[in-house]
Amino acid sequence: MKWKNCDFLWKCFGDPAEEYVNECEETNGGCEALCCNTIGSFYCRCPPGLKLNEDGKTCQGEYSVVWL
Repeated sequence: MKWKNCDFLWKCFGDPAEEYVNECEETNGGCEALCCNTIGSFYCRCPPGLKLNEDGKTCQGEYSVVWL
């Protein structure tokens, strides 16, 4: 989804002629789970019970299982 900033948003988001790109639209932004689009960027999130790995894109279990 691409859109042009409206004049009243120009003060907040810059030049009205700039195109806004939804980075999550293609390949889910590279996120394994949830891609959250923001103005000029994006970030990845994981569903409950999982946490985001250091790579910022993949998820892993929050708790380690130790077999005795």
